[in-house]
Amino acid sequence: MKLESDTDIRDDLGGPLSVKLTPGTSFEDYCAASLPEFDRERLEILAMRVYYGKEISVVLYAIDKDRNEQSEPEELPVKKIKAGPAFIQNLLPYIAEMNVTLTTGLYPLERMKVINK
Repeated sequence: MKLESDTDIRDDLGGPLSVKLTPGTSFEDYCAASLPEFDRERLEILAMRVYYGKEISVVLYAIDKDRNEQSEPEELPVKKIKAGPAFIQNLLPYIAEMNVTLTTGLYPLERMKVINK
């Protein structure tokens, strides 16, 4: 998966995060088992948003396969599914690796050259 290099920093730090699940674990399977409103025949997970602050909120966005075929090419109809903090807590044992790079956004990361090897 390739993300665009121009990271939009809205706060102090921002950047991409990637998660590798344990072998044999499927995020779709986990969602189907954890979220009664997730119908894997009709929906396909697109994104997960996690907010941590005054509260913890987890929101999943799933493509509606039926509506996607009928929509405009530039639109991507999604269903918003709210999940509680337990969704993340219960997911943790299935995470094999996580990688996150946060940047101030002041300089392009692509130009970094480590000089103290």
